[in-house]
Amino acid sequence: MVILGFYVLFRNLKNKLNISFFVLSISASFWLGSSGIGESLLWVKISYLSAILSCIGFFYFAQYFPFQKYKVTKYIHLLFFLSTVAFTYFLFATNLFIKDASDSKELIVNVGIIYIIFNFYFLLIWIIGFYIIVQKYKTADGIHKWQLKNFLIAISIAFLGGLITNIIFPWILNIWDYYWLGPIFIVSLLWYAGYLLFRMKFK
Repeated sequence: MVILGFYVLFRNLKNKLNISFFVLSISASFWLGSSGIGESLLWVKISYLSAILSCIGFFYFAQYFPFQKYKVTKYIHLLFFLSTVAFTYFLFATNLFIKDASDSKELIVNVGIIYIIFNFYFLLIWIIGFYIIVQKYKTADGIHKWQLKNFLIAISIAFLGGLITNIIFPWILNIWDYYWLGPIFIVSLLWYAGYLLFRMKFK
């Protein structure tokens, strides 16, 4: 996934779509890697840092794939920057995001109020991204309509899988043993998005 992200980026370093795909692919790869390497407090925090960064990548990718429909103002850029800095600060400098994690027979993570806020933030970004893609689909035609339809299907599957394994299970049911599955859904989405991107730009 990392190699694909770099390949797409270096096809055109100034292309916003390529840049957003790169950010999403790198963050998703680190999210998957940190979830699989270990289940200590540090690795749990690193995995959530990757989730924070993936929000940026997904929002901008939804904006620019396969074409841009809405203008992204400087206030939106600033909002993403500030929210990312804030969540990262709370994640590593306080116990308001993740308090502690232990792995005896099963992974147990104690969370704070910022974790709950982040869950709503994460859901909001995905809903906004889904809305943007739907609006593009309504006005698109030709190969763009085909790409957007397939991307919507992929987003729906990834969102449902991530919702179950990374929000419903850990937050509502306090089951953390499957939270590593969330980034697998995102990486699968990215592989398919990469195929759609290549189909559009590089064939």
